[in-house]
Amino acid sequence: MPSNQARRKPRSLRLDSRIWDAIAQEATFQGIAVNRWIEINLFDLLQEKGLIPRDAKRLAENRGGDRRSRSVSEGLSLTSGERKSSNYQ
Repeated sequence: MPSNQARRKPRSLRLDSRIWDAIAQEATFQGIAVNRWIEINLFDLLQEKGLIPRDAKRLAENRGGDRRSRSVSEGLSLTSGERKSSNYQ
């Protein structure tokens, strides 16, 4: 892998359990892993804020085949406000 190519780095996070539970619920709804949901939404948010270049692309799924759900492939996310549920409290 070239040294300038992006790659994933394992990290540990401490999160409020309510945040984790809400993310897990949304990731399950979208049919993706919690880690993938976090990566997609943080990448998009940081791109919107100009902290990641607009022309940068997300890293591809690292498993075989395209396992993305319809909502992820259409770009829906919790941060976009397109899905709200009364289950989030």
